[in-house]
Formats: sequence, C-alpha cells, structure tokens
Amino acid sequence: MWDILSKEMHAFIVLVDSYDREGLVQAKRLLRTFRRKGRIPYLVAANKQDVENALSVEAVAKALGLDEKTPIIPCVATDRASVRNVLQELKKLLEGS
Repeated sequence: MWDILSKEMHAFIVLVDSYDREGLVQAKRLLRTFRRKGRIPYLVAANKQDVENALSVEAVAKALGLDEKTPIIPCVATDRASVRNVLQELKKLLEGS
C-alpha cells in the first residue's frame, strides 16, 4: 500500500497526536518507511497542542527521533489558522527543495 501512495509523491505531512504516546511509535515506523522511498520532503504536524498534558513539539520531535532539520509544526486540527499554517510550511518546504 505504501508503494502505491508514495509512487508520485512530491512531499508529505505526518499528522501525529501529541497526546497519544503509543501513536508516536506507529508514526516513527511510518516515517522510517517513507524515508526509505527516497529524499522526499516532509514535515510533522504535532496535533492536539491545545490539550492539557499533550507532549510539547520538542518532546514529539524527540519521541520520533527527528533531527533539527525536520520541520515539526504545532497544530490544532480543528483550528483553520493552525491547519493553514501547516500547509504554508509545506509550501515553503517544497519551494526550498
């Protein structure tokens, strides 16, 4: 399935739940899979930043094993401005590649 999804992919966003620590383990596996497909630009959107006890953006980056070059954007998926910011960051990433 991932081969089909990544066939003509120009970039991707991984939306993670900052409150779901088990989900971060799955996201880490997904990132590993897509990184093997080549040098495709991506960013991570750390969702649920408005939830009490959610991991910080820095803690999410650490849990995913991201380096400082990988953009990780705080996000609240129910907030249009927040989602727009994630998409704008993806656009910048594509323009820079």
